[in-house]
Amino acid sequence: MRSFTIPVSRSIKGLLMMFCDSIMIVVALGLSFTLLGKDFPAQSQILYFSIATALSVFVLARIDLYRAIILYMGLQSGFLVLKGVTITTFFIAVAYFFAETPSPLDYSILPIFWMMALLFIGGSRFVAKVLLQSLIRNFRPREPVIIYGAGSSGMQLLVALQNGDQ
Repeated sequence: MRSFTIPVSRSIKGLLMMFCDSIMIVVALGLSFTLLGKDFPAQSQILYFSIATALSVFVLARIDLYRAIILYMGLQSGFLVLKGVTITTFFIAVAYFFAETPSPLDYSILPIFWMMALLFIGGSRFVAKVLLQSLIRNFRPREPVIIYGAGSSGMQLLVALQNGDQ
């Protein structure tokens, strides 16, 4: 069985995933500020948050999150996403601490950012995995089978054949 793959090198796919993750980190940060009714960081604070985003993508790459093949991701990759998002939240907390703001700092942004980033980064990988699996399941060649005179056990066999990989 030969499955369809996008004809792009693995390094380009990894760079694309890094770019998407950095955008998702920025969006999660913006949403966490918006949900608390705070203004998005000022021009002077953006430098800190961009450095934190770059460090986060670097750490996600160092824990081999971009080497995992999305189609075969399992529980171990889920723990990698959890670990990477937690480290990302730490970098954002450090950047938030060093950003000079005239108002007092509100650290309730951090757990909201952690949940949003986990939803975006982990959820995007889960959705991609489900889509890839459904594409493979729907478009792979199957050999036609006739089930004749089997009654309820024939219905069970039909369900097993439709859900299995045979």
